[in-house]
Amino acid sequence: MEPVRNKYTMRKATGKAGITLMTLFLMTGLVSCNSSEDPNLTWLLGLADGTSQSTTGQVSSTEIPFSYNIDNIQQGTGDFVFETNKSIPVEILVEDPDGGVQGTRVLIRDANGERVLFRAVTDEAGNATGVVTVNQDEQSAVIEVEYNGQTLYVDLDITDVLQATVTVLVRVRADVSEIADADGDGVPDNEDDYPQDPDRATVVRVPAEGFYRVAYEDLYPKRGDADFNDYVVQVYHEQDLNASGKLVELRSYYTHIAKGAGYDHTLHLAL
Repeated sequence: MEPVRNKYTMRKATGKAGITLMTLFLMTGLVSCNSSEDPNLTWLLGLADGTSQSTTGQVSSTEIPFSYNIDNIQQGTGDFVFETNKSIPVEILVEDPDGGVQGTRVLIRDANGERVLFRAVTDEAGNATGVVTVNQDEQSAVIEVEYNGQTLYVDLDITDVLQATVTVLVRVRADVSEIADADGDGVPDNEDDYPQDPDRATVVRVPAEGFYRVAYEDLYPKRGDADFNDYVVQVYHEQDLNASGKLVELRSYYTHIAKGAGYDHTLHLAL
């Protein structure tokens, strides 16, 4: 599928004190394609058997100085199927000397800081887990941790990353600030896409802009004429996440835009 930037009419298918420690795991899967010997596919191959890379730094975020360490495991040479998206399971742990910190807001945004890719509030053990879905050409993201009224920022390189572990060490305390939260889910009303619904907090659009255009060859898996114009649709998806970052509802919007076959095709989907 290829992201398309033009707009079309959509219709809906079915659809407290001291040191703080945060650990983030990003994982993407490798699957195999039919032939790694095809010279036309060599540009799709990854790096050698999976190499490690470590990055450290020190940052001052408003009144909170902190240091961080990022350990990346790069994607190996295993063959993989070209995909428009990559889905990255995320596991975040926020701790202080007394253990896990409950109620810490964690966000992951795109490199420009304009789009929320993931948002969650840590549970009683300090954990927040979920899945981040981005385009394959996304090379970086920004981690934001709201700690006692202050925001900590860490830039994360996700280019060819199979797994990343991020540790953030906060050195001073900030005063706790109250937030306006009508539904009591821990997400402030000004950030909550559903401020009156405690079961929903965030809407994530995939792709973030534009649409995917999907073209079908109706004789597949036979060779056919491979013109890929027999049935063409464009689509985008919306994910509703709760305050814990878990998927509550998935909606997909499809528009039929072309029919080049002599057959009268219909589109059927199953989850």
